[in-house]
Amino acid sequence: MATHHGNGLAEKLRKCWDCEFNWDLLPENVKEGCVGVASLLSVPPLAILVGVQGVLSFAIAHAEVQVPNTMWREPGLLWLAIGMPTGTGKLIYH
Repeated sequence: MATHHGNGLAEKLRKCWDCEFNWDLLPENVKEGCVGVASLLSVPPLAILVGVQGVLSFAIAHAEVQVPNTMWREPGLLWLAIGMPTGTGKLIYH
């Protein structure tokens, strides 16, 4: 594998993660966790946050809400994205 020191690949990769991100939008413990893990791995904290969001989105995509006393189940993501009660036509096949 040939390496080219002249193209500054490492610098270009670093620039991908050097962006302004408003960490105040997240809870303090999430920010501290990302910064702590990033320092252990020598990567930017934003890279850790992207990974955490990927894991959380995978977990929530497979979650279901079961309506009491019925056989009806709805994807958990709908409950976060659409603030409508059960039985009000959130799903297209309803």
